[in-house]
Amino acid sequence: MEPVAGYRRLYRTVDPLEAFDIFTSGRLRPALGQEGKYFFVSLEHARELGPKFESIGLGAAYRVVSATIAEEDLALAVPISNAGEGPGYFVPEDLLDSMTNLMWHDER
Repeated sequence: MEPVAGYRRLYRTVDPLEAFDIFTSGRLRPALGQEGKYFFVSLEHARELGPKFESIGLGAAYRVVSATIAEEDLALAVPISNAGEGPGYFVPEDLLDSMTNLMWHDER
């Protein structure tokens, strides 16, 4: 599902604890002490991160969730480009509530 004009879909790799929190709350919320969350611009990059985490012993059962954000809000996020992980954004805590249309992408 593509977002409507003026919105962008972003993708996040989440561990089981964060997946449970999103599932039960219906929202993206930062964990205690976090100032926001990192998102990829493509589903493919988000899908690649879970197996990388699993291969270095950072748990298992990672899932991918996506949400849409208004372009005007995305302009306030910080663009990032992690080495080997693909481009994305750091979305500050105060913008997370503006992200809507949550979707799960479980197939690998």
